[in-house]
Amino acid sequence: MTELFSLFAVLFVVYAVQCISAAPPHSVVFLIDSRLRGRLVRHSWPIGPSQARLFLVNPFLPFLTVVYADGLPFSFLVGPKGEVSGVDFTACANSRSMVGRVAFDLHHRFASKAKKLFLDDSLIATLHSQRTAAELAVFLDQLQALRPSKQQALLDRELHRRFALDTLKERLQLFSKCTELLNFIRISLYAFIFLVVPVGIYILGLQRIWLSLLLTLVFYVFLILWAFRRAERRLYPRRQDRDLQPLLAITLSPFAAIRAIDFLAADLLENFHPIAIACAFLRAEDFLQFAGRELRRIKFTTHDTLLENVIRKFLLVQKIDPESLLKPPAPSDPYSRTYCPVCLTQYVIEEGACNDCGGVPLKLLCSLRGERRSKR
Repeated sequence: MTELFSLFAVLFVVYAVQCISAAPPHSVVFLIDSRLRGRLVRHSWPIGPSQARLFLVNPFLPFLTVVYADGLPFSFLVGPKGEVSGVDFTACANSRSMVGRVAFDLHHRFASKAKKLFLDDSLIATLHSQRTAAELAVFLDQLQALRPSKQQALLDRELHRRFALDTLKERLQLFSKCTELLNFIRISLYAFIFLVVPVGIYILGLQRIWLSLLLTLVFYVFLILWAFRRAERRLYPRRQDRDLQPLLAITLSPFAAIRAIDFLAADLLENFHPIAIACAFLRAEDFLQFAGRELRRIKFTTHDTLLENVIRKFLLVQKIDPESLLKPPAPSDPYSRTYCPVCLTQYVIEEGACNDCGGVPLKLLCSLRGERRSKR
């Protein structure tokens, strides 16, 4: 009995390793359940020069899956007449660019290779998927080629697509429908490996049932492969060159087969903005915190007025006052004088900048503003 317990403890550790995922350093990661409700992944461990984040999906809850979300890797530069005069890559957290601002007064060549986005053969950003990189290259090429009078139509179409909540929910419903059978099979496999197999070995002995267990395991793996391919074709019908890595992983490892849905969910919402995704997944109070943080970051860090206005309109449609998310926090200490408008960290100094947020100037708390007004 002790040897059997030790064996399956080791197997569970091996399965737990399959539950470790990696995300780009500034991607927003959501954990969603079978009801399509979720939460943000808050705890992760940065590794390597790229500072990719490792996080653990709860191995005791096999129905959980991971969805990644990325904002645009640039901010729009708006000219005096409201036209888009260029894009700025260095202002955005998920950019890898050393190019900085790119003005559209000169023609540039945008291209993609794998998950990388290039400007005139210089790497400017690494995206989460190959399709996202290719679509952004086409979008930027079209945007710089258009006259200012026609830019607005393209921008409206692109940003509306990223904040289209009805389309997002339809996508989620399709995902739920396409993966219903796959979920049932993989959770059955989870129960088979960690419940049926140890009980069967304990009662009947491994020598008597090993062949049956092996054949059943092989049957499960090929059944999951079939269900996975079936769901993939329906979810990603335009995907030309399908990645063989998920198929190989599922074939070679029953534990990867249990986590097969992760391969389908990773790029599920790649065309949507993280705020729209958070609105669909998170509870109301969690969404308000997330939306406030994103709105403050865009307003005070990237200074992307175009995207900020789109987010404000989106929040108003959700019956949320954007200004309420930008209010200064209540003083947490009698000595607090200023705060960072991005992370809301409070300081005892009256002037300065928040180094954690890239040197954002500090703002006065309401209490100190009142004191100064009374002195005047």
